[in-house]
Amino acid sequence: MEEPNQEPYGYCDTHKWTKRSIFWELPYWKDLLIRHNLDVMHTEKNVFDNIFNTVMDLKGKTKDGLAARKDMTIWCDRPELSVDLEYQGKEVPKAVYQVTEPQKAAILKWLASQKFPDGYCSNLSRCVDMNKLTTTTSMKTHDAHVIMQRLLPIALKEMLPEHVWSCITEISLLFQSICSSVLDAASLRRLQESVPILMCNLEKTMPPSFFDTMEHLIIHLPYEALTAGPVFYRWMYRFERFLGELKKKVTNKAHVEASICQAYLQQEISTFSSFYFERDVITRRKRPARNDDIGEDLYENLVSIFNYPGRGKGAATQRYILGGELQIAHTYILMNCPEISPFYHEFRASLSVFPDNEIDALVDSDFVNWYKYQINSRGIVDPLLVSLAWGPGASAKVWRQYVINGYTYHTADYGEGRPTMNSGLCVPTIGYDNSETKFFGVLQEILELEMPSCAKKLTCVLFRCTWVDPTRGVRKNPKYNMIDVNLSRVYPKNEPFILAQQAAQIYYAEYPSTRRTQNPWVCACPVRPNKIKSQTQHKDVDLDAFQQQFFQPPPIVETVNYNVQLSDPNGGRVEVMPETHLPDPTIPSEREIEEMYVAQQNAQ
Repeated sequence: MEEPNQEPYGYCDTHKWTKRSIFWELPYWKDLLIRHNLDVMHTEKNVFDNIFNTVMDLKGKTKDGLAARKDMTIWCDRPELSVDLEYQGKEVPKAVYQVTEPQKAAILKWLASQKFPDGYCSNLSRCVDMNKLTTTTSMKTHDAHVIMQRLLPIALKEMLPEHVWSCITEISLLFQSICSSVLDAASLRRLQESVPILMCNLEKTMPPSFFDTMEHLIIHLPYEALTAGPVFYRWMYRFERFLGELKKKVTNKAHVEASICQAYLQQEISTFSSFYFERDVITRRKRPARNDDIGEDLYENLVSIFNYPGRGKGAATQRYILGGELQIAHTYILMNCPEISPFYHEFRASLSVFPDNEIDALVDSDFVNWYKYQINSRGIVDPLLVSLAWGPGASAKVWRQYVINGYTYHTADYGEGRPTMNSGLCVPTIGYDNSETKFFGVLQEILELEMPSCAKKLTCVLFRCTWVDPTRGVRKNPKYNMIDVNLSRVYPKNEPFILAQQAAQIYYAEYPSTRRTQNPWVCACPVRPNKIKSQTQHKDVDLDAFQQQFFQPPPIVETVNYNVQLSDPNGGRVEVMPETHLPDPTIPSEREIEEMYVAQQNAQ
């Protein structure tokens, strides 16, 4: 143990530490793999604040002020950005990592207009003050989480040079990879090796004042994820929510602990009593979640692709599906029913002399009639196969909202004036050459069809969508895996239907721009479904695609050229706040000098 007020051994020679932590007195402290469990939630929030405030040049929040430019004069070789140490002006040279005033207004306006799926994020329009062109205190930690991982690369893609945008995007993808539910050890090791290079690239661009303790903590996050596992077991979100629940129980601030105990007893008594209620009584314990499927034992009535658990919201209407539309729906149901797979392959084999494009056309036009003939000619009496031959009834229920697989879907017309976007979806398909293609579209109508010729009630829900051409309307950034979609380039084939359980929800985010012409390309962002209760899962139903968020391999970080231009090529200047000087604690103030003089006179 060191004596009080004694400098540790080697101080100023090998280190600058002034205190030895008391934790080192624990016998097992030196053997711990993780000595400090870093909170990813607050680390991500602080890193986002530093990046966003500096890039947007928000007055009073940016890390690039007059004092930072004077630090560049002392410590950095950046003459194009540094200022004289005696300079007290209001403007400094604009840096390449700062946006202009029109760009700032465009980004904030775009941020306020963003629409997300139901329950995905709060209303970001409350977090933006367009009059002062700044953010407000309404932006919470989860809002920063969404913007950092999803929106920041989209917002800055057309606003910053490529090397600056790449550094910020790699930071965003780092947090996105670490926050995945399923982690890959090999990719995490590669990410652990790339983080120092990523930080060096950021240091070559940002001012020295940008880097504080939080930026340093990023280097340790891949190691902690590799050692301790996914972050959602370790970060502060669940604890902050629990503390919020405890605060709600405080009704008498003079007796905080007693209020919590009293509310907890009432909650336990009511929960215990609810076990003796009738099954049809809805209690807090049995009430379905907001985006959850209805009730318990949801898969007991599941027959092939029919009776899949889901629920419509609102009032349903009725309409008749006639003519070619009914045949298209019938064909799609047959082609996606596993019991019909032998008949389907037999039909395609009989057409092997034709090219593939003609076979697809013949399947669309003749497969339904051919299958019905085979059922009649072979004397098949299986109720499901016979019911599939006759097809769905022409009368269909039409929903405007539907909840399935943890997603809430709205039709495009219903969500037109709403603050959320629930009409975007994506469906992966497998071609005949085993190649996977993702179809992106917009939900137009929700139809619930019934098979009337079966003794047991069989229903299936179809989504009628407008699809984007996967060849001309979809492009992918190969390095950062960002997918852009052009919604105006519609898929030419008439295949509008999919099964509701096949869809995965996405939302489309436009790119902010200062140009007069709007960019037709939008970024397609995937959405993870809300948690589904374990008792609703069936052992014969594979829901992995809907329940897991797999690790996204991070890009290979490349070293940025040090000789890139750091100042605005147009020679612009930005306004800065006047430098504030903190009082030196070793120099007494005028009031202290006066008090000392009075005390000295009184003593004499």
